[in-house]
Amino acid sequence: MNNFHCFMLWCCCIVTLATTTHAQDNRRSLYTSFTPLGFTPDARAAGLGNAGTATAPTANAIFWNPGKIVFNENRFGASLNYTTWDREFSSNTSHTSLATYYKLSDKQAISLSVRYFDYGRFEFFLPPTNALNSFRLADLSYSLAYSRKLGKNWGLGITGRLMHARSFINSTNITVVSLGSNSTSFAFDAGVFHQKSLSIAGKSAQWNLGLSIVNFGPKTSHTTNNFDNFIPITLRIGSALSTQLSSDSKLTWAVDISKLMVPTPPVINTQTGIINGQFPHQKPLLGGALGAFGDAPGGFSEEMQEIIWATGLEYQWKNRFSIRAGYHYEHENKGNQSYVTLGAGASAKNFSLDLSYLMNVEKNEFQPTERLRISLGYGI
Repeated sequence: MNNFHCFMLWCCCIVTLATTTHAQDNRRSLYTSFTPLGFTPDARAAGLGNAGTATAPTANAIFWNPGKIVFNENRFGASLNYTTWDREFSSNTSHTSLATYYKLSDKQAISLSVRYFDYGRFEFFLPPTNALNSFRLADLSYSLAYSRKLGKNWGLGITGRLMHARSFINSTNITVVSLGSNSTSFAFDAGVFHQKSLSIAGKSAQWNLGLSIVNFGPKTSHTTNNFDNFIPITLRIGSALSTQLSSDSKLTWAVDISKLMVPTPPVINTQTGIINGQFPHQKPLLGGALGAFGDAPGGFSEEMQEIIWATGLEYQWKNRFSIRAGYHYEHENKGNQSYVTLGAGASAKNFSLDLSYLMNVEKNEFQPTERLRISLGYGI
């Protein structure tokens, strides 16, 4: 194990332990436009607690780390993903995505994806007739990625993305309903992937490392407000260790650490206004993104609260059947999205089917909760 791998493992361990330290009670969740860009689209990563930066590549690699797309074994692959959501204040919320890749050669690959997030239908009554009205919100994004090997074990990739947000209003008095204008924006991803063969207790193993920055793009106003907010710019660091238990079985342990590169909201007194900090929409893009590692009003301890970690185990038998379990942790002051995930997968010939299910650890009534996720894959 070389010094680079030791250093990366040490960083992952230190940051993961730091996220569990005791912190202050101030609750300041980070908010963004185009929030669904940060949601997990595929069932395999979801079954691992949303860890996907350094796992073995599939057609869904474009969502996690474009640097690993070129390491897909098949020349062509595609995946259709669908997620059902449990949301108390809207109906018919869903997340659908399609991803595909094609290897131009052993050293180059391109990938395309489409994502559609339907926030569902929101119903309301308007005076004086109290007639029932409704509106829908939806986000749509298109992505194109290029991935290239740098030597035998290194990969580098970049992604360009176009996003569009729309509102659909069904109202007898549209002037009363103000959702803002439809919004269009763009973003870029960049990722690095590295794999290394090892031997553990006389058994063959492979250690993957990944690093990616996703959704780096200009601030934009969504359909629900008139402020130019940050989109979910995210730094991810991942590790995945796969060990061959026998000729027929393999065990993989994956860990992801991520941090939203968006400014922390200020400390606000309802009577006197801002006490400490600055509203995120008042900060410039580059300064706000880079400053996100040290701008929390609560100092270092609050910065550690903003780190999200995910870990999961996957057992594979004959590369045909898989079972998975994972855990995702987000501090209670920063969104409180903590849950256990379970997953399973099966493949036959050129097709694969993956399922995952989420079980909440903490109840959060203000955030939608994805429940069942399905991914259908094809590769040749």
